[in-house]
Amino acid sequence: YTVAWSPDGKTVATGASDGKVLLWNSETGILRKAMPLEGDVFSVCFWDSKTLATANDDKIRLWDLETSQVLASRTVTAATDYVYGGVHRNPNATPWAFCMRGNSQLGLLAIGVSDASVRIWDSNLNEQIVFRGHGKDICALNVHESGMEVLSGSGDNMCG
Repeated sequence: YTVAWSPDGKTVATGASDGKVLLWNSETGILRKAMPLEGDVFSVCFWDSKTLATANDDKIRLWDLETSQVLASRTVTAATDYVYGGVHRNPNATPWAFCMRGNSQLGLLAIGVSDASVRIWDSNLNEQIVFRGHGKDICALNVHESGMEVLSGSGDNMCG
């Protein structure tokens, strides 16, 4: 589902439906570390060269890459009435975190959620802003280097 380069270019992180985050040496292609999580790993992004953010199902975590210890963890809660896949496929109406982008200099993490919202969280994973306006799940996003603009792409065929 997801792949990201570390800021120093030495590591590539991957995540998939097998519930694992894999860290690879980008020069040799050798697996450095496997971090098992539960559920689908929809997104990974490096906070900095020592910290990785992961989104698996409705959980966001910041990891210390040296120790593989969780530095912070938070569960995404619903911000809209939209249920990705419909109630028949998602009876608990779980809002999955599908994509993320971080800006460690500003201490912000942007999260695209299946409930059609974009969230801005701080470095302690406290929600600061919720953007609503899409009609379906957020499946792509990017943050301008200034941290002042966020672009999002949605299953409603709109970008904003």
